[in-house]
Amino acid sequence: LREIAVSGLREYLAKLKVSVPVSRIAKVKTSIQLIALAFLILSESGITIIPIISIGKIALWSAGILTLYTGYDYLKSGLRHF
Repeated sequence: LREIAVSGLREYLAKLKVSVPVSRIAKVKTSIQLIALAFLILSESGITIIPIISIGKIALWSAGILTLYTGYDYLKSGLRHF
């Protein structure tokens, strides 16, 4: 939902000639999402040396929290132009 809302906001603001740059925290969020995905896929392989699934779940929840934060941040900055 966040991705659709942010994409729609960017399209609307582009028509108004307003730039909405990608924030550094949004880039961190995407990186954490990819790391979580890698750990969760690895957890299915049966490797038991480290608690891979726990790391994947923690990373996934962290990315979820950052998703809410960055979505709010983009919405807040976009509402200034309505």
